[in-house]
Amino acid sequence: MMITKYKRGAGIALVLVLCALPIVWLSGTTWGSTTDDLLPTLISIENWRLFFWGFSRFGTLVPLLAKPFTDMRSNLLFQNSIHAVSLIVFVYALSRVFYRNRTKSANRTLVFVLLVFLFSITHLVYLELLISGLPYAAPLGIFGLSLLIVNSNLKRIIIVPILIIFTAVSCWVNPLNGYYLAPLLLVFLSLKKFKNVFYELTLSYLLVNFGIFFVILGLANGETGGTVTPNFRPFQIYHWWILLFAIQGFLVLRAIIRREFKKNQFSYLSFLLTWVSIFALTSLRHIHNNGEATRYFITAAFVSMCITMKLLEELIFEIEFVQVRVTKFLDFFSKKRVLSASVLALLLANVLISQNLVSDFPLQQPQKKLMGEIFKSKSEPYRFASGDFWYAWTTKIYMDRPEDIFVTAWESEFQYDTATDSKKAIQSRLKDGDLGLCFGKVRTCEREIRTAAFRMYGAFKVEVKVTDSYLITKEPTLVHSLRLSITSKKSANF
Repeated sequence: MMITKYKRGAGIALVLVLCALPIVWLSGTTWGSTTDDLLPTLISIENWRLFFWGFSRFGTLVPLLAKPFTDMRSNLLFQNSIHAVSLIVFVYALSRVFYRNRTKSANRTLVFVLLVFLFSITHLVYLELLISGLPYAAPLGIFGLSLLIVNSNLKRIIIVPILIIFTAVSCWVNPLNGYYLAPLLLVFLSLKKFKNVFYELTLSYLLVNFGIFFVILGLANGETGGTVTPNFRPFQIYHWWILLFAIQGFLVLRAIIRREFKKNQFSYLSFLLTWVSIFALTSLRHIHNNGEATRYFITAAFVSMCITMKLLEELIFEIEFVQVRVTKFLDFFSKKRVLSASVLALLLANVLISQNLVSDFPLQQPQKKLMGEIFKSKSEPYRFASGDFWYAWTTKIYMDRPEDIFVTAWESEFQYDTATDSKKAIQSRLKDGDLGLCFGKVRTCEREIRTAAFRMYGAFKVEVKVTDSYLITKEPTLVHSLRLSITSKKSANF
């Protein structure tokens, strides 16, 4: 009996992992990446640190796991796959919670998972942002693992330390975890199973996360620059929230009309908490300075969407036609031949997708087209790139090794480590006579290059000039090639 249970668990785990690459392919993240997505791969390959370059928050767990992959494309694909697995584990763990105490709940679980999947593929913005390089999905995966471990047959004396470790790791990866997972607290309250260690520890996990979030936010306050007046600007982009909000409104209104509000009152309150949390996040100056981008709010919306799909499943499953169809579907897929064929199909899909995704440059347009033209027509290797953050960093994909080109755009100082790298190795990143690229105005690039040289060579020891400036193109951005002259202020050339 125990062996059969472990086999079933291993089979489920295999299918979940095999679903990751198709989801990555579906999201389009590996051929539509930006600099934000690529920086975690550079952190992994060039100079891994505990936190993202230039930040005192957002831990680099995923870049650490991806360190064996030294090619940028395969490294990015692996990191995106980890994020995809994280989402899959989170949804699977939720399904185990939501349908744990129901008899013959396989049908209802399937409908719930299908609803989450259908919503995600009709709103690809969720997959695009959560599976990208930024650390939004990974904490959800850690939380999902916590749910599965707590729900296992392990003893409490083993579960509690594991949960504490997972909580710490989750908060290290992303301190906003509290905002993301707080709505689930209300949902678990509605389950009213406090005597069970599963729910006790789940609530503890959430409460600790929520508390740690405010501690970390306080420590990072200097970096985020304090607060501003909250606003509704994120909601001006309708495609990520309007349908979810409409479904939630329908569910609440239906419950009020049918006098069933008390039945799922904590779930409805979680909807309110989600939108209040998103509104509150706009008060952080860091988020305000980055234009209240959707990526800051999409994880909280994804958690809320999963809760919504659980309630929608209850409504849909009341329809007899749906029950009959789902039962037939499950009966068909429960056959060993069909299951084996499905696993083989997933394996083949993974092989084909991985070959396709790694063979191409994972850049979105217009960077991809521009970089292809620049590096195709180069007369000699470019040794540095400066200027626009979104263009300069992407040059690293077109090098045999990313460290072969030095970027002087924002966060460039973290490409080398003054504690471990020798002075000679640091200075070799930017040398006299180097040919490089300037994205944007030459004056801006000159200022960046001088700042980089100041850090690398020491104060007032060298004089940096740009020579042989040549205009390459004006579209889609201004691009020049530049030659550097780095001379000692004493007299000698470097």
